[in-house]
Amino acid sequence: MAKQDYYATLGVAREAGGEDLKKAYRKLAMQFHPDRNPGDRQAEAKFKEISEAYDVLKDDQKRAAYDRYGHAAFEQGGAGGFNAGGNEISGGVTSFEPEQVDNYEVGVKFAMFNRRLVGSISRYQMDYKDIQFSVANPTEDFGIVLATFNAGAAKVKGIEVELQALLLDDLRISFSGDFNSAHYTRFDDASVPGGSRVGEPFAMIPDYRVSGSIENRFPLGGEMALTPRFQITRTGKRLFWQDPSPVIQAVATTGPVTVADASVRLDVNEQLSFDVFGKNIFNKKYFNDSQTLGFITFRYYAAPVTWGVIARVKF
Repeated sequence: MAKQDYYATLGVAREAGGEDLKKAYRKLAMQFHPDRNPGDRQAEAKFKEISEAYDVLKDDQKRAAYDRYGHAAFEQGGAGGFNAGGNEISGGVTSFEPEQVDNYEVGVKFAMFNRRLVGSISRYQMDYKDIQFSVANPTEDFGIVLATFNAGAAKVKGIEVELQALLLDDLRISFSGDFNSAHYTRFDDASVPGGSRVGEPFAMIPDYRVSGSIENRFPLGGEMALTPRFQITRTGKRLFWQDPSPVIQAVATTGPVTVADASVRLDVNEQLSFDVFGKNIFNKKYFNDSQTLGFITFRYYAAPVTWGVIARVKF
């Protein structure tokens, strides 16, 4: 049996505000409350419909989902077999909790040789809880509908290093790097053997990223100076799309990738400067993102070589 439209159940217009919803709900709830209609099963059923409609429409997030997808937005289960992990509210509708992350970091900074060598090193850890997953649900009335569940927890930990050395008065080299370990400590998925994908890599976190640069300032007389700079960055393997299939994981993984950037800055005076820059100057072709829809996986290329000029004026 098809459900009645929630707005029609409460007798309000689709643009009704919070106060209008509340007034309509209170009026109908008093009319059909089981205490006022003892033994009346029709009144009891009507009261449940009213409560269900109000519980959805009073919440901005649920209301937006209902306005877009209708009742299908709150159907139980879904493709992929994720455990909803949500809280049951009236009418069989489930809600999901916000994601949480606890971030810990400890480190040291140092300066040596009259500050010609400065740097820092730190150890960090991020504990993710109630990670949300959106799963595509095929429906007859609304096509593909996304359902969101709390089905995971993950741990990301690593080391971050930054160094900067002034070799000569105008020659400077820099290095930075972070080395990561990221995996799921909870990942409920009934579609895989054992119902869990614990240990699967955490998407979007590369194994490592290291970068080095060198620049030299050449005085041109007066306040003018020319500073060329070259930087090279190498990024380790990175998973873009979470999926239990080894085939899709292989397609959705990129790296290691090495990209070079360069720039030349002309300082005219303290107020005026110009930068001519180039990004990905060797036009490295690599994937920067991917997305899977059903049996099709799309891979997106990063930006090709890009040139530009920036003018800076200080007032």
